[in-house]
Amino acid sequence: MNHNLDFSNYSQIKTENDSKLRKITRHKFTISYILFSIIIIILIIIISNKNKKISNKEEELSKIDKSLNEVKLDINYIQQEINKLEIAKNILINNLTFTDNQILNIQSEHDYLKKTNFQLQYNKNDLQAQKDYINNKIEYIQKFSKEENLEFEINVKNFLYKSIQQRLNDLSINNSNIITNLDQFQTLTNTEIKNKCYDSEIYGFNINRFHENCDGYPILILVKLYSGEKLGGFTSITNEGIKNVFDEKSLLINLDKNEYFILEKENKECFVYSHFDKFPKFGNDLVIYQDGKGSYLGNNCYKLNGENNKKLIEEKEFEIDVMEIYKVKL
Repeated sequence: MNHNLDFSNYSQIKTENDSKLRKITRHKFTISYILFSIIIIILIIIISNKNKKISNKEEELSKIDKSLNEVKLDINYIQQEINKLEIAKNILINNLTFTDNQILNIQSEHDYLKKTNFQLQYNKNDLQAQKDYINNKIEYIQKFSKEENLEFEINVKNFLYKSIQQRLNDLSINNSNIITNLDQFQTLTNTEIKNKCYDSEIYGFNINRFHENCDGYPILILVKLYSGEKLGGFTSITNEGIKNVFDEKSLLINLDKNEYFILEKENKECFVYSHFDKFPKFGNDLVIYQDGKGSYLGNNCYKLNGENNKKLIEEKEFEIDVMEIYKVKL
């Protein structure tokens, strides 16, 4: 075994090895740099992608916010439309209520016009009869002799007499829609019913015709309501435009029950109101208006045998179907 070492080439070997070592070191550095660059690039790519995603998300969020704003605007618009519809609804309801009131007024006016038309038709028939009489008379004078004319006049007068008689029959006590038996009334008041001076079925509710036919006499007013009840009022004063007269003989009547309500004498405020442009009223216990309506405000003045709780009628306000007024002899 040879233990002798040769160091003659040591320096040269060392130099070569150092050179190789430096090359290897440079290669390692280059590789490390390349790897680091690759990592950096990868990180940049990753970060860039994340930024891009974030940007996309922010863009989406912006679109969503924009959509939300548009939805809010739509909601506001819809709410405004709803408010408009609500206002229109309220207006429509008010109009419907007003329309209902109009219908009631039209119905009331229709009833009044119906009654007025009946009265006008009656007057028209009278005028037509007079017109026919005059035309026939003129025609007869042109065609016939005086003797024949006299006979014709007699016939016409007979016709007019029959018409007047029919009118008197219409205004007679026997031709009544209300009277049943008023013997007790005549006995109680010591009066006599003479004749009918006013009938709403002939004249309607005509104040002027009432005063023309009934003034100057004590009167008995009878009314039949649409509810079917029959009431009356009597005053011994003559109806000649006098106001606020205390009539101790006046009374109210419930014809259905044959009950008589006597005036409380100590109450001087309970007057019969008589005026040229109104129907008479008995205190506030029985009031009749020009439109065919009336009211009863309780037993303020007239009482049945001193009983305060006994009422003439339950209704506070009522509508009159027929009103008849009679002249009365004391």
